Amino acid sequence: MPSRGPDVARSNALAGASALTWALVVVLAWAPLPLGSNRPWSWSLLAVLVGALLLLVAISPARRLVMVRVPAAIWLAAALITSVFVWIFAQAVLGTSAPLAHPIWGELTSRGFPSSPGVSLDPELTWEALLRVGTTVGVFVLALELAQDPRSARRLSLAFVFIAAVYALYGLLRLAFGWDILLWEVNRYTGYATSTFVNRNHFATYVNLAVVVAVSTLVSPLFRTDRISWRQTGLGLVKHAFEKNGLLLAALIALVFASLLSGSRGGFISVSLALIFLTAAALLKGRPAGLRVVAVITLVAIISLVFIEFAGHKILQRFAVLSNQTDVDGAGRFAVWDVALRALYERPFLGHGYGGFESIFTLHRDERFSVVYDFAHNTLLEDAVGLGVLAAAFWYIAILTLFIHCIRGFAIRRRHQVYPLAAASATVLVGVHALVDFSIQIPAIALSYAALLGIGCAQAQPSTPAAPEALDRQDPIPRAARESS
Repeated sequence: MPSRGPDVARSNALAGASALTWALVVVLAWAPLPLGSNRPWSWSLLAVLVGALLLLVAISPARRLVMVRVPAAIWLAAALITSVFVWIFAQAVLGTSAPLAHPIWGELTSRGFPSSPGVSLDPELTWEALLRVGTTVGVFVLALELAQDPRSARRLSLAFVFIAAVYALYGLLRLAFGWDILLWEVNRYTGYATSTFVNRNHFATYVNLAVVVAVSTLVSPLFRTDRISWRQTGLGLVKHAFEKNGLLLAALIALVFASLLSGSRGGFISVSLALIFLTAAALLKGRPAGLRVVAVITLVAIISLVFIEFAGHKILQRFAVLSNQTDVDGAGRFAVWDVALRALYERPFLGHGYGGFESIFTLHRDERFSVVYDFAHNTLLEDAVGLGVLAAAFWYIAILTLFIHCIRGFAIRRRHQVYPLAAASATVLVGVHALVDFSIQIPAIALSYAALLGIGCAQAQPSTPAAPEALDRQDPIPRAARESS
């Protein structure tokens, strides 16, 4: 009789991979609960959990079941991110003298204060920021590894959507019943949906990430390249949503209402642009006729108007008071950006130290400000101030490389295209919102985005010729159903 040893080993390895996938789901579900994990104890716990998962994945027998050629885009992004990590580490720990040392250390020495000259203005904050961003990259690596199997990719993606929907429902309940207590803190944004997040913008970004994942799944009929009428296109979308994905559609409705009732202007603009990108990519994938395009645009416009009519008043109210943030002579975002640009001009290449914007702002603020800003409300500008323009450019080129890799994967793949599409759309979302806020710097949001990007990159690589047969043996979803999605 043939030995059953290999079959048992394979079964055990697959069970281990499934357990690791669910463990990552638990981490993603936990992250938003303690105020978005934006407290030292909570993000430190995330770092420990992610580190433990990385170790388990590294020693898991399941890694031997999937032999995947790592594409050049991943290697390039890894090299760029590694170089940025090395520079952040140097900023945090490197003791040096002029001209590399930050000028504040020389000034302290001249006044008789003890100091340890270094590149960073605040080495402790830089070290903490390195740990946080390392945790985020760790989640990307976990998702990239675990989502090689389309079954795990689907499990991670849908789990994230439903987790976010639960937080959205909690936010809507808090708003409906007027619960002012935010877990163990008093809510500062009464009258807006914030769920377990302190800031409405952060909550909006979080639920919007789930929105783009859900919409990516629901618009998959648009990927069809066969010639069908505009009426069939509309009916296909409706049938796909109500008959095959009713629960997902319900989750999407809760997510959209929560996003609108957060009152986040940046969230509204960023998710609108992300959905426009997503819809355009889906239509281009299917190469539709003109009437099909009109049908889709009309359907999207009607749905959008309905949502705005019922829940858009918070957004409209917020846009009405936009001017107080654009006055450079006041203490709004434009004034903060003015201070950040002056700080960037002083050390354009060395930077003031990653993660230390609070100290940087304290040093450079003027009479316009009665408070200290701990974030620049523009993540790209803040990274340039902290890292220097060269290291910041390396960081964002790495993300752009992964973004292009996902777009390419969506364009050339014939199956499982929803994952690279969702990842690319999520990148548009967080990139646009990062221009006016710092949501992506909140650990729960950073980890969620990293997971979606990892899933997208894992499924952006074309399958090998033998992959479909192997997939049929592992994936309980019938091939016909997969082909249609």
